[in-house]
Amino acid sequence: MAIHRKNLFNKLSIWRGQSDRKPLLLRGARQVGKSWGVKLWCESLNLKLITINFEERPQYAEIFEQDLDVDRIINEISLITSSSPRSENTVLFFDEIQKAPKAILALRYFYEKAPDVMVLAAGSLVEFVIEECGLPVGRVESLFIYPLTFSEFLEATGDRSLSEFIDSFDHDKDEAPSALVHEKLVDKLRLYYRIGGMPKVVSRYIETRDLKAVAEEQAIIVQGYRDDFRKYARKADWVLLENIFSKMGDLAGGPQIKFSLVSKEHKSTQVRRALLALERALIIHKILSSTAKSLPLAAHAVDSRFKISFLDIGLLHYIIGFDWSRISFDAELTNIADGRFAEQFVAQELLASRSKHSMYRLHYWSRNVAGSESEVDFLVEVNNQIAPLEVKSGQRGKLKSLSIYCRDNHPERVFILSQRNFERVAETLYIPLYFASRLR
Repeated sequence: MAIHRKNLFNKLSIWRGQSDRKPLLLRGARQVGKSWGVKLWCESLNLKLITINFEERPQYAEIFEQDLDVDRIINEISLITSSSPRSENTVLFFDEIQKAPKAILALRYFYEKAPDVMVLAAGSLVEFVIEECGLPVGRVESLFIYPLTFSEFLEATGDRSLSEFIDSFDHDKDEAPSALVHEKLVDKLRLYYRIGGMPKVVSRYIETRDLKAVAEEQAIIVQGYRDDFRKYARKADWVLLENIFSKMGDLAGGPQIKFSLVSKEHKSTQVRRALLALERALIIHKILSSTAKSLPLAAHAVDSRFKISFLDIGLLHYIIGFDWSRISFDAELTNIADGRFAEQFVAQELLASRSKHSMYRLHYWSRNVAGSESEVDFLVEVNNQIAPLEVKSGQRGKLKSLSIYCRDNHPERVFILSQRNFERVAETLYIPLYFASRLR
């Protein structure tokens, strides 16, 4: 079943309408819906799509081997596909472009010599190729794609009104949802915890309404990631990658990463290289510690101190074999799996809602003082100010670290994401988890 992703479609339509349009490279982990999104977007606007898939037909890469003359390349594509990329309302799509590195280099010449051609590109593990051959600076745009957000999930599963309600929420207006709406959204979020936002998984749920079928689709995707590990062989020990992947339940949404706990059999440099490979594949995302008192957060980030989040909450619970039958239906969402799922969800929503042409970098705050260690789950930019964000049950009296941060930094806004409904207490906003994407 086709899923309409309004956020992605809107971004593609804005790109299409730009007067100074550059080739657009869709970047994201395997199976987040890059190729699928392009196809559905073209169908929704009745655009003709010319697809050059370098994985299905490796011989296509030969088009770029002779030279990077755009007129010649366009002419050969026209002959091969019997369609002209220069035709009106036509999109030229280079899929699995990581298989043809010279095609990545050619993108700059499409911008310079054939600006009339709408060029899109995408690929799995393309980050590794970009690292080696580079991306033409100022000649190519990037758009980062993530799993469906909770709002997109609601729309896909038939709850468009709830999706629109989330998208219209403004925390500055102090408008709390009614108790009935709040409870319905909490129930839907509980379901999202289990299914996640991978398009094929969500489609399988829509078709079957069967969580066992969902688990089967999750298993296929997870195995695909594991099969990719050998492709990282030059970057990291694939056995170590498998080991880290299997331990993701202890790592994602958890405390600061300690290499010795990741693997006692490998050197710290090997562990660091393996984590970097998973980060390059966009399967994990670092959450860097920052002591910044003013923007930008990255200016005072410490690269050696970080936590991690995983790609998708649904895949995460599948990997760790989480037993939902042991969880009561009314269990607090911030307490499930020791709070790791809640932190994973918030990280996912922040990344998807704040990343566009560059990847948003996640940060948190920590203070390492002997006998008085403190940590705030996230630091975010809101109205050009740094705001602390805690993911907690929302009960007062259990926010010691947040109190220390506020005492030392005096933030204008403080956010606590929990299962409780919206409430303002002085400068502190208690916001339901499902509004995580709306912290702007």
